[in-house]
Amino acid sequence: MTKYQISLEALLPFCEEGLAIAHPTRLTVHEEPEEGWVHSVPRLLILLEGEGHYQIQKNGKLQELQINAPAILYCAKDGKLTTPNNPSMQPLRSLSFSFYPNYIRAMHIDCDGVHIPPTERDIFYHTDQPLSDAGIALLKAIDCLLEADNQPLAEELLFPLFQITVEDLKVSDASPSERYLRPMRRWNQINAFLREHREESITRSQVARLFRISPGYVSELCRQNTGESFSQVKLHYQLERAENLLIHSGMNVNEIAAQCGFSSANYFIRRFRKAYGVTPHVYRNQQTKQPQ
Repeated sequence: MTKYQISLEALLPFCEEGLAIAHPTRLTVHEEPEEGWVHSVPRLLILLEGEGHYQIQKNGKLQELQINAPAILYCAKDGKLTTPNNPSMQPLRSLSFSFYPNYIRAMHIDCDGVHIPPTERDIFYHTDQPLSDAGIALLKAIDCLLEADNQPLAEELLFPLFQITVEDLKVSDASPSERYLRPMRRWNQINAFLREHREESITRSQVARLFRISPGYVSELCRQNTGESFSQVKLHYQLERAENLLIHSGMNVNEIAAQCGFSSANYFIRRFRKAYGVTPHVYRNQQTKQPQ
């Protein structure tokens, strides 16, 4: 008899709890054990509350670790990250994501330190789609960095991977038409925001935080919908605003540069000339010149 819940609706609030974590401990595991069972798929674990006990393979040896929440752990496909055979039962709440070729398995485990999971408090969910292309790219980048022994940089990619995974979960139960429409709606919101705030020095990270998605997904939406990078889309709207001010205001170039979020007048002039073929001053004269 199934004890645990199978519900995306019940799982997502715990994912949002994980996204709100600040400064979690980070750990990556990729070393293959000489013997013993491994999961054979990449996994991401988020410790929300409590204390976790794990066995990992590191420097050719099997080691036991005790990790306190909040923490984010990544285990590569052939890595060793398991619980001990006879763990001391400690209260622990955690999220787990296993990235299979055709789907994502997501779990929220709520261990009370007494009853062995799974229990009725635990939540499982399988998507009907694999991890998105952006998520797969992050997995590959993490694994390449670990192979190159660049663990600190690999660890910086763990939270973006978590963010993309949650985004994938949110659209996983939608119909095909809804899956298409949700990214479009998100892009329309971002696009409108960039245009409305084109006079501000908005960064990609700020947009990502505002819309609760990863910076990489912001870039992906920009390229999918415009063929341009985030910086190019932002620049397009800055120049559009500058063009309007050149024609319809008496501001000088320095004032327009500041009004449109450019770091300096010289930078504004260079970018404007590259886009329009003439300097802002010449463009203004051309547009405001009275017909003979």
